[in-house]
Amino acid sequence: MRHNTITAKIFLTLFAFGLILWLGGAINRMNTAYDIYKPFSEMELKNGYSEAARVQTVKLFSYGAFYSQAGFFAATISLIALSVLFRKDFNQNGWMFMAIALFIIAVPWGIYESIMDLRLFYFIKNDNISFDDKLITELFVYRFSKLSPWAMISYMSAVSSIAVIIWRPLQKISKEKTYEGEK
Repeated sequence: MRHNTITAKIFLTLFAFGLILWLGGAINRMNTAYDIYKPFSEMELKNGYSEAARVQTVKLFSYGAFYSQAGFFAATISLIALSVLFRKDFNQNGWMFMAIALFIIAVPWGIYESIMDLRLFYFIKNDNISFDDKLITELFVYRFSKLSPWAMISYMSAVSSIAVIIWRPLQKISKEKTYEGEK
């Protein structure tokens, strides 16, 4: 395996940093967004929040998109580079292929989410917006009421990719190698 090259180490570091930033940012943004809804309800708004507080929550959610989406694109670009670098190792290390395949499942939602976040970011720059505006309903409320299963599938796929990298199933071990306990 060619893990010891400086190029591989840079892309592996970028991949790990990107995943941490993307998934951590997504969790932080979801916490911010769900704060205005009643817990264990069908997306009912809490009564104690004013219109300004709801709009501010949407703004905080939108401002965090830059960091999490930067992490997503860093992880995606580095994974593509790592796939090219390690393509000859897929036969010997099936876990690499599994991790890449699992991450590829997460990519379409990440791109769609980036497009929605960019549209929301440009919309909220307007000073006279309200929480009931059509675009906020489409890009914020609809995301958490109807599209949340797709987000969870994407995030769980990325987390599963990390688990596959850690546990490394489907790794062929050559017969010449012996381990301490097998002598």
